[in-house]
Amino acid sequence: MKFKRQIFAIILIFAFILNGLFLLADDPAGDPGSPAVRGSENAIYLNGQAGNDDENGLTPEEAVKTFAKAKELAKNNSDITQIIVTGTANLEGDISLKDLNVKILRYKDFNDYLFCIPEGKKAQLSDIKIDGNSENNPNIVKSLVIVNKGATLNITEGTVLRNNKIKIIKNTRTFGGAVFAKSSTINMTGGIIEHNSAINGGGICLHRSTLNFSGGKVNNNKADRVTDESVTPYQHYLAGGGILANKGSTVKMSGAAEVSNNFSHEVGGGISLGSRIWEYGDNYLYMEGGLIQGNTAGATGGGIMIQARYFNGGSSKAYISGGKILNNKTDRSGYTDNAFGGAGIYVNGATKEWGGNGELYLKNALITDNSAKFEGAGYAACPISKTEVYLTEGAAIYGNKTSEEARDIYIYSDLNYGLHSGEPPFKISEYMLGGQSYNWKFAEKSFESLEGTLPNEKFLGLYTNETGNKLTEQLTKVIISGNESATRGGGIGSNGTVIIGKDEEPIEISVTKVWEDSDNKDGQRPAEVEVKLSANGSDTGLSLKLNEKNGWTGKFEGLPKTADGVEIVYTIGEAEVSGYTVAITGDVVNGFIVTNKKTPSETPTTTTTVPTTTTTDPTTTTTVPTSTVTLPHPTPSYSFTVPTETVKAPVPTVHTEVTTPQIPATGESSKSYVLGISTLGLLMAVILLRRKVH
Repeated sequence: MKFKRQIFAIILIFAFILNGLFLLADDPAGDPGSPAVRGSENAIYLNGQAGNDDENGLTPEEAVKTFAKAKELAKNNSDITQIIVTGTANLEGDISLKDLNVKILRYKDFNDYLFCIPEGKKAQLSDIKIDGNSENNPNIVKSLVIVNKGATLNITEGTVLRNNKIKIIKNTRTFGGAVFAKSSTINMTGGIIEHNSAINGGGICLHRSTLNFSGGKVNNNKADRVTDESVTPYQHYLAGGGILANKGSTVKMSGAAEVSNNFSHEVGGGISLGSRIWEYGDNYLYMEGGLIQGNTAGATGGGIMIQARYFNGGSSKAYISGGKILNNKTDRSGYTDNAFGGAGIYVNGATKEWGGNGELYLKNALITDNSAKFEGAGYAACPISKTEVYLTEGAAIYGNKTSEEARDIYIYSDLNYGLHSGEPPFKISEYMLGGQSYNWKFAEKSFESLEGTLPNEKFLGLYTNETGNKLTEQLTKVIISGNESATRGGGIGSNGTVIIGKDEEPIEISVTKVWEDSDNKDGQRPAEVEVKLSANGSDTGLSLKLNEKNGWTGKFEGLPKTADGVEIVYTIGEAEVSGYTVAITGDVVNGFIVTNKKTPSETPTTTTTVPTTTTTDPTTTTTVPTSTVTLPHPTPSYSFTVPTETVKAPVPTVHTEVTTPQIPATGESSKSYVLGISTLGLLMAVILLRRKVH
């Protein structure tokens, strides 16, 4: 009996041990690597200066040194959701957190750069979120990323650089809320830079650097204002809510690049070429595509600011041949002189004694539906400006809105205008892009000339009631529309030099009508015919009405000879004239001759018809439906037809679903086995106990 009790005790102990092991294996709280043991903050700490990759990264004191190690630790533990940077880390090669639910975060007490691209190195960011944690750190003084001399940073899809708001420091400029590039290159093909701020370049600041920008967004960033009281007179620093290109930098913008909804308290809400102070190095913008939209400046250049050259410092030049500049604003909240605000684009200037003008070269532009509080809702320029608007590759400027008569173009002359005093030279085309005549009307008391030098205290004020034609639509590559200035220059404001199009003499094409109808013997000649003009095979919307009053002759005038350097091929056509055949001879140089010949009267004849049997093969006609698409405002609402195909729905296929038995996940079968043994042990103990009782 004693032996049985011993066996019973052993079995009972064995059962409880097995059961305890089973429960422990099923309880994650017992894992030393679980959050319950490690702590509630699911983070790896990274310190590129004082960290050590032999550490576990679980606390700021145990931070790792490299991004690669931090990523490895995060990858091996699905509970990790943050990599917190406590010291600047170097980056090189492909930097990505793809497929990991992890973001980079600035430590609440760390204020320097989060990442550095070392001199001459290259790094690519993709599928990674880097957050400045501004809501928990009011003392940030540096960018998220600095790109050093000779280095390259590629910003691609899935990258987000955000929420890094550099604090305002008295008398001090700060640079690049998200990225600060020094003598280096940034290639941005995707990603988002948003909700960052600095004094110079709320999103990106370039010093002697190049930004190749073909995709992605720079939006909702801000250039804060700081007043420097250490100099006399006081200086207000800030420029470039989205991007500042300074000290000899270049921005190349194309494709799907977007700069939107950024703000600057002074100049350059979207992009600023040059800051507000004298610095060495020429700055350039080459815009071949992309979108600059919804940006605001307190003074000048809501969308784009082009700074002047002061003394022997650098100048700024913009070459814009493609893209859209839409719905930008100047709100007159800045300290800078904003009389010619330039909501879409502003070009600053300086007299020769002080330096020289900033320069804008614009091609193939439609400037329409912009607004201003005062004159020049389309274009406005001050006394030290220089303005040239040509037909070839020029602009169509119409439909701009202000209460003043000089709503489309306004240029002012004054020798008593302080540092901006002058008598501006100007030359304005009679024809808009596409060859449509402006039929300019001069505002009351306006200087009535389209070319010359504007005399002191005079102004040139122009408006038109015409609109563009189909050729205008075909040639337009830049749209400046929907911009709003609290002063002048809704589309473009200028103190500097603005050249729109190129100086090429327009051509004219003569057309002569010849009738071969025995001097209208039958009296069937129409009183008037219409001849239409085509360019490169497409209707221009231009036409001539020929009649006896004008001697059956006319001219197409004010036509561009070339487009993008290639000669335009012009042809003509005539609407059908009943009872006449038409023949067109001649060419653009010598003029076209349109000959209408009377169709001979038909003579009755007797016709013998031989019966025949015709076999016709059946044919099937497929009709392709069409749908009309209208471009949204503020883009001009041109409509076009897009063919669509009718697709026959496929015959449903019946699938027989085969259910495959599921293999238990690792640990499931073993847990069941242990549970079974422990249960069996308990059962045996109960049986022995009952035998003892009986």
